[in-house]
Amino acid sequence: ALNAPRSIVPSMIACGLNQVKSGSTIVAFSSAEKAIEMIKKNGKQIDLCFTEVVMHGSSGFRIVEELRRRNRRAKTVLIAQDKDYALEALRVGVNDYLIEPLTIESIHHVQISCR
Repeated sequence: ALNAPRSIVPSMIACGLNQVKSGSTIVAFSSAEKAIEMIKKNGKQIDLCFTEVVMHGSSGFRIVEELRRRNRRAKTVLIAQDKDYALEALRVGVNDYLIEPLTIESIHHVQISCR
């Protein structure tokens, strides 16, 4: 298992995804607001979205809900430190729920199952 600092998680996710499908474009955001801004502009182009549940000033649920409004076909994965948000994740219709620490294998599995 890789117990990476939060700033490294997007890079690890990118590595996991690129092992499965080269040519994927991975975009990381420093805040939920920036992610939501991009979703509002380009939400229909998103195939797969990884987001943490707990974020400064917002939540991953807000990102998932915003993406669902614009692109019902996009796959969504929430990342959390425990199972506390799993029921709410089901309620909003996420495709998967990962518990930290993440592993390349868990990300690889999600990418395959979300095809």
